Amino acid sequence: RRRRAALASRSNRPIVIFAGEPRARQYATNLSPFRAGSTYLYFGGPPMAGCALLIEPGGDGEKGCTLVRPVVGFDDAVWTGEPPADDALAAAAGVKASALLAPDRLSAALANRTAAYIAPPCPPTIAWAKKLGLVPAEPNDIQPIIDLRLIKDEHELKAMRFAAKVGVEAH
Repeated sequence: RRRRAALASRSNRPIVIFAGEPRARQYATNLSPFRAGSTYLYFGGPPMAGCALLIEPGGDGEKGCTLVRPVVGFDDAVWTGEPPADDALAAAAGVKASALLAPDRLSAALANRTAAYIAPPCPPTIAWAKKLGLVPAEPNDIQPIIDLRLIKDEHELKAMRFAAKVGVEAH
C-alpha cells in the first residue's frame, strides 16, 4: 500500500500496471510457467495471470487502487483449478474486496481519461491495453517508479540478504 500511495502522489494520470499472461514456448498451447510482471508485483499485485492494478493519482494505496482480476468460469476452473476467493485475492493485494473489478469493467472505471499502462512484453496484454485506449507509459510516468525502486525498503533488503546467503551457500 505504501508503494502504491507513493506512486499515486507522484502521478498526474491513472496508471494501469498489468501482470501479463503465461507465454508460449513453441506452440500457443505449450505455455511456460507464469510469472507476473516485476512492476506489478512491486506494487503489491497478487501473482495471478490476467490481473492488473489501476492506480489513481492522489490515492492512498488502498483508496484509489483497483485490482482487475479475470472472471473464471466453470470450464476454466475444471482445467486450471479453482481461483482464489475474492476476499483472499483482495487481502493478498491489500485492497478491499469492493476494489476488485472484472476486466470488462475497466473501461468504465477509466471514464474516458487518458491512462498510461505498463505491461510485460505479452501480446494478449498489450492488445488488451490498446483495446482500452491506454497509452504506453512515458518517461514522466515511469520516473516515479524508478525513483521508488532505487531506494530499497526493509522488506527488499531482507529478501536481497537472503538471496545472497543462498547464493553463497550454493557456490
